[in-house]
Amino acid sequence: MKKKVAIIGAGIIGLYTASKLEEKGFDVTVFEKESIENVGKKSCSTLVSKRILNFIEVDKDLIENTVKKCLIKFDKKEVVLEFNPEHIVINREKLVLRMIEKAKFDIVFESKKINCKDFDYVIGADGASSFLRKKLGLKDPGFKIGLKVEDDIKDFSNTVKTFKTNNGFTWIIPKGNYIEYGILEKKENIKKEWKAFGKVGKRSSFAIIPQGLVLADSNKYALVGDATGLTKPWSGGGIIWQLYEAEMLVKHFPDFKRYNRDVKKFFLFFIIKGKIANKLVHFVGNNLSFLVPSYIKYDNDFPCFLKSLFASNQKK
Repeated sequence: MKKKVAIIGAGIIGLYTASKLEEKGFDVTVFEKESIENVGKKSCSTLVSKRILNFIEVDKDLIENTVKKCLIKFDKKEVVLEFNPEHIVINREKLVLRMIEKAKFDIVFESKKINCKDFDYVIGADGASSFLRKKLGLKDPGFKIGLKVEDDIKDFSNTVKTFKTNNGFTWIIPKGNYIEYGILEKKENIKKEWKAFGKVGKRSSFAIIPQGLVLADSNKYALVGDATGLTKPWSGGGIIWQLYEAEMLVKHFPDFKRYNRDVKKFFLFFIIKGKIANKLVHFVGNNLSFLVPSYIKYDNDFPCFLKSLFASNQKK
């Protein structure tokens, strides 16, 4: 008899995890609190490296633009990061709906309650405000606020522009048929920093962005994706990291203890290094900018400072 698995959340990570577990022969049901009309509308820029193509089939019509570089503006210097691999801007809503169309497992929309006793295993892929994480009495990972506005200005350029703020950054993303302005900051600073940024648009939305790593110590329950608070400290982005995390979950399923160990072993190094690097970049970029190369070839998912520095010198 097939083991029954409940996955809470029909976002990219929840649907990906469900598809992989279904392929392994588990009886999977996904529960989503939103209606199918609203699913996939999470406030996320969905600017992601091409590594996503190693995990998910992304049809060409879902790619709105290709981004090759990021221009970081400090007080006295501009630094260009050349992304390696390149990044793409994806229509998140359409991608989620297409994943739903291809699903071979059951999806229950507008789900208000889940009887966990009906399932052998329960996985929380239900976002930064995870219902399951709270149900298990786990701590919150800490949060920043992400705010974005969109304007109908066509921009197919290949460079993202970012500007450092007190505890985060603002950005301008060319998304093809429109442009996005956004900010990632602490709650207490966001109004002041957004006002200083001075951008307006026709559509706006915000989200809480988790800033830590929280895992469930259980033989029946596991967390994955935003529910674990897994995001890159230097960007707030999480899709690629979370797909790697989902792969670890599927690989070890249902050995959640081993899954937790692998996640910690792999990601804690990057999280700690990223937090230290963030503070260092803020200080050096604004006070000792002559030490920073003007051009850096950069892996935005798993950066290595020495490798990036070597690549930048080779470019010169």
